[in-house]
Amino acid sequence: MWRMEHLPIVPEQWKLIPKKETLKQFKVVEKLIKKADVLVNAGDPDREGQLLVDEVFGYLNLSAERKSQIQRCLVSDLNRMR
Repeated sequence: MWRMEHLPIVPEQWKLIPKKETLKQFKVVEKLIKKADVLVNAGDPDREGQLLVDEVFGYLNLSAERKSQIQRCLVSDLNRMR
């Protein structure tokens, strides 16, 4: 039984599990990441966007060397050139 003084309850390690609805798509992404010569993070430039990409790479247990080689793409304007 827990008590208020036990809060916050924080697990020692967070375990991420892909949703059943997206597992097939995630497996495709996993296959492409493992096959790629170069990884480029083109996710949203804010903290949440960075976190989502980091969580995918973390879930796939990329080596430290592979993580250090990930490139970042920042797009600041999506307007058409006239």
